[in-house]
Amino acid sequence: MRNRIVMRALAVLLPALAAGGCELREVTLAEPRDIVVAEVMLRAGERVQTAYLHRTTGLHGSARVCDAVITVVEDGTGRTLEFDAAADSLCLAETSVRPSSNVGTCYVAVGSADAVRPGTRYNLSIALPGDRRITGSTVVPGDFRLLQPSVAEERPGAPVPVCRLDPGTVLEMTWSHSTSAWAYIGEARLLGLLEALRAAGEQVPAQEKEYVQLVGVAVGGAD
Repeated sequence: MRNRIVMRALAVLLPALAAGGCELREVTLAEPRDIVVAEVMLRAGERVQTAYLHRTTGLHGSARVCDAVITVVEDGTGRTLEFDAAADSLCLAETSVRPSSNVGTCYVAVGSADAVRPGTRYNLSIALPGDRRITGSTVVPGDFRLLQPSVAEERPGAPVPVCRLDPGTVLEMTWSHSTSAWAYIGEARLLGLLEALRAAGEQVPAQEKEYVQLVGVAVGGAD
């Protein structure tokens, strides 16, 4: 069975939520608020950076957020990335032929490959119609390497690391530390697993794609 493995590091701030049990005697429904959600991705070494804006409600009849002014400024140097509206396909992995008005709006900034650098802080500003503004700040995670399974040194354009496992073998994955990252995402594509299950007598229906895609999340700064 062959495995294709991809690793990514994330630097994302998540709110902490607390839940408790209680008895509801009276329920009051709050009026829906029009809140704009901004999903901005900064990727070191990439020329194209993306920002995807959408609304929590359909009070405007559409989830799209048009006429936003988006800038990302590098802390210390003042270098600025300016975003322009673009096709949804640049922000979303899967889009329909005719984009729905209930999806959102994609913005992109095109710059040099070193426009976003690991270990550097970037400040986000989004000016919205109606004098509303969204701000944020993040440090782009540093680079890291997959240590196990061991692979040859990765080069631009080189294929994704591939390894072969005998049935029943446990695959242990380790990677180097990434500065400023609090979580790591690992993706593995398992080829030949469905055939092995069928050979073992398991009832596995025919699939359009004869492989299994797994995504795992490791939360923590350690490897």
